[in-house]
Amino acid sequence: MRNAQPILRFDEMEVYYQPIVNAESRKITAVEALVRWNSPELGVVEPEGFLDSLIARGEIASMDEWVLSRALGDYGAFATAAGRSIRMHVNVSAQRAVDQSFAASVESMIRESRMDPRFLELELTEQSAVRDMPRVAKSIIRLQDQGVRFSLDDFGTGYSNFSSLHTYRMDTIKVDRSIVNGLCDDAAAMSICTTISQFAKNRNYGVIAEGVVNARQEAFLVSCGFTELQGYRYGMPTKKSTMVARMRESQKRRLGVGVSGTQAVAA
Repeated sequence: MRNAQPILRFDEMEVYYQPIVNAESRKITAVEALVRWNSPELGVVEPEGFLDSLIARGEIASMDEWVLSRALGDYGAFATAAGRSIRMHVNVSAQRAVDQSFAASVESMIRESRMDPRFLELELTEQSAVRDMPRVAKSIIRLQDQGVRFSLDDFGTGYSNFSSLHTYRMDTIKVDRSIVNGLCDDAAAMSICTTISQFAKNRNYGVIAEGVVNARQEAFLVSCGFTELQGYRYGMPTKKSTMVARMRESQKRRLGVGVSGTQAVAA
């Protein structure tokens, strides 16, 4: 029988990173910070295996803060390896989003890390946003005024609707992997993606598809105007060192390092 309340320790947690790429060039434009639990008994456990326990014990907000702190601290290594500024995406739980100290805490961590806030993008689900609309909206506006970006995550699921995009001043829509999985065999999924992409374009939002795994999905999403793509097709979540090494190799290829007598070609 699976334990409902696994024993978790923060020193057993680790932040992995998954790339987000430009839909046209396939260059890495951002990374998303994703927490993993290095369980002594179970090995590497994804969030689905422990988030309920953190929520039940009232520790999810503390975990959010820990992940954000780690991600901000790691950002410089990614920007240096990539040879340019990229965005850092970090998820925010409903419990953290409604906390009165949320905006001030984010501001404090940005100052401490010396990261340019324009390259931080916080991801909220609609469920997170609607728990206390006035308070969450106030925090979003306060942080956006400092340059921080916000994504509405998991869009296209049963909970999501376009009204949230009118209520909150979001920068990006992230289409849920459950919709992307239906491409290109489900006409309803294709219609949803086309509608969301057009809506985003008309309002100058970015639009990211999550869970892209094959060329057919990729081709359809590019054709209907998605700006960025994320999924195993472009890389699984990996440790910081692995992601940094990948970015360094890509930068070397762009600069033509080690290629004698040839001109550098952009990756």
